[in-house]
Amino acid sequence: MRLFFCYRNSLLLLLLFSVFVACHVRQNNNTKKVKLSSAAAAEVKRLNDTLFQVLRMPLPLGEARDVHREKSYITRILAIDSLDGSTLYLQAQIYAKLGFYDSAIAVLTKGLDEHLPLASRWLMFRGALYENRQQQPAAYADYARIKAIARQMQDTASNTISRGNALCSLHFVNMMMGAGKSEELIVYKAEAIKAGISPTDKTFLDGQKILMLFNKERFLADFKRGNL
Repeated sequence: MRLFFCYRNSLLLLLLFSVFVACHVRQNNNTKKVKLSSAAAAEVKRLNDTLFQVLRMPLPLGEARDVHREKSYITRILAIDSLDGSTLYLQAQIYAKLGFYDSAIAVLTKGLDEHLPLASRWLMFRGALYENRQQQPAAYADYARIKAIARQMQDTASNTISRGNALCSLHFVNMMMGAGKSEELIVYKAEAIKAGISPTDKTFLDGQKILMLFNKERFLADFKRGNL
């Protein structure tokens, strides 16, 4: 699944955390999707590839992204495959950018209800939208689900990278839920060492960078704009 973040505006923090979620968190992939014909699958891939190229096109300085073309591709893809995960996620991003937050939340909820891959990514986006709408209990419920996924990953991971990324995710979400950065960094280091991860290991250092760059206000603001 591709990450549809605006390369021009997104924070390094968002990129690092999203890459972590996409690459290292184990998810429930028991989707209810109907298998597409080879022709339909090829058309979805072609449209997705074109859509990705549209999103990669650089914008003139000071110009906002016009999502009209993106919306047309989304409509065509979802007409073929209503549960195409990357397209549904982008649809939620566009709704958020346009200020239709209830619609964005509904799309994210659909993805979660259908058990589409990368649940933590969907939960983080939905939780951020809930927070932006002053619905903190709902947001914290989503963050708690991310923590549960990360703990499961910690318990079952067979390699240092996965354990380290799960540990980073736990402390990131702790800060989303109000924990102090200094305290979380200290505990993160202690728990990493306990898990056999050296403070000089790249996995530890990458996680430390994510936590050090944490700024909840900016994080929520970027999600409110859909990261587009």
